[in-house]
Amino acid sequence: MRSIIFITGSILFTYWMYLLAVRDSKYLKDNYSPNAEVISTIPVYKRPKINSHIIDTLHSGVKLTVRNANQDFYRIIFAEEYNNLKGSYIPKKGLEIFSDTEL
Repeated sequence: MRSIIFITGSILFTYWMYLLAVRDSKYLKDNYSPNAEVISTIPVYKRPKINSHIIDTLHSGVKLTVRNANQDFYRIIFAEEYNNLKGSYIPKKGLEIFSDTEL
């Protein structure tokens, strides 16, 4: 009897872990998959202002995950090859936003 309870508990625990992994995977895919691409060489700013310090420059073809910051800038949430740019700002004029995403 004890072994049946143990096996049932183990199966339920394993299923629960599976559901948590699926949920986390969906969250990461939705929040960190690229939703924009740089279409021309563009500077990356420390703050969402044109006269702010320029941190780096991105060239065309770089895929990013961005969110709205203000009227003229997007905030960089994730850039695959540019981890140091997370939290920086990029002007809207140099990006092409994929049509199936919401910001």
